[in-house]
Amino acid sequence: MSAPEQDPTGRSSKDPGAKLDAGKVRMGLVLGGFANALTEVAKVGTFGAAKYSDNGWEQVPNAEGRYTDALLRHVFKHMNGEVVDPEWGLFHLAHAAWNVLAVLEKELEKSRAGPVGYPYWATITVTRPIGGSPEQAAPLKGFDPTPVIDEANLMRLRREHDGRVATVRARERDAGRD
Repeated sequence: MSAPEQDPTGRSSKDPGAKLDAGKVRMGLVLGGFANALTEVAKVGTFGAAKYSDNGWEQVPNAEGRYTDALLRHVFKHMNGEVVDPEWGLFHLAHAAWNVLAVLEKELEKSRAGPVGYPYWATITVTRPIGGSPEQAAPLKGFDPTPVIDEANLMRLRREHDGRVATVRARERDAGRD
């Protein structure tokens, strides 16, 4: 089972001013700390959408390889002293960062579909008891479907959720997700 949520200041969950966010991802560190850099990356996305189409990059064949090549071209242009891309008037490093994000997004999509070499993914439904029997259980809202690698992972999930893993649906990985 995962660690209980805590307030980083030590307050009890019922104390005024408590916020149970200790150990959670602090998005503001990236979004606020790199506001100028991310604005430049957003400009690359905006110009790319105008040149091609909104989110058309998601459909590019062999996207990971092609975006990796593009990010390396921009990094090497920068390393050779060309700071700004003459075609678009934007920083080469902003182009490189956009391409890194595209490659990362594709990697994350693959990892959510299941590990490489494992042909199935499964949707896990975790339930909370309403009455006393499994038939009187309801799905937990907001529970993210989890890829199941093997029986050991399924058993781990059942332990983490107090045996409340109610359903497992496995499908071919290439068939897509619900």
